Amino acid sequence: MQQLFIQMSGAPGSGKTTIADSLARRIGAVVIDHDVTKSALLAANVPVDLAGVASYQVLGAMAQHLLRQGFHVIFDSPCYYRELLERGQQLAQAAGANYLYIECRVADLDELDRRLRTRPSLPSQVTSVYSSPAHESGKTAPGDVVFQEWIMGMKRPSTNYLLLDTTQPLEANLAEAISFIEANSN
Repeated sequence: MQQLFIQMSGAPGSGKTTIADSLARRIGAVVIDHDVTKSALLAANVPVDLAGVASYQVLGAMAQHLLRQGFHVIFDSPCYYRELLERGQQLAQAAGANYLYIECRVADLDELDRRLRTRPSLPSQVTSVYSSPAHESGKTAPGDVVFQEWIMGMKRPSTNYLLLDTTQPLEANLAEAISFIEANSN
């Protein structure tokens, strides 16, 4: 199989990490996770308004390093910004890797909230759909409005992407993701 760079996407609680970790075991990939690096930066007292940007810089460097070593890489992060989408595509192209995009979606805000409230969370992760946004986020809308904007506003390629309804069983989502990968691997 040609080397892969898989960009995961989706709102917090949508199942990105669950899908990414399961896919990684199946295809022998390395997962790099925005929440892990951002949480480590926060633990090192990097201000929250800088930690997100710094985390993406670290992840880009890690992805580039792993791709140069020949690993399949799964980039686990919401894709709220066009720059993130373009950066993922550029990393894959520079390495000669096949770029794939998988978005996880849960439209039911109550289900997302249940997931967020019951999962173990890292310091960088939100813990409820309905909480007021953190002051440092710069968001003024209620949490549920922010989540709706996130869900509907993910940045994705115009074609050739997979949208997974992660309210479906994990095995069904993995089967769909593996079929997508196989169909789009050169």
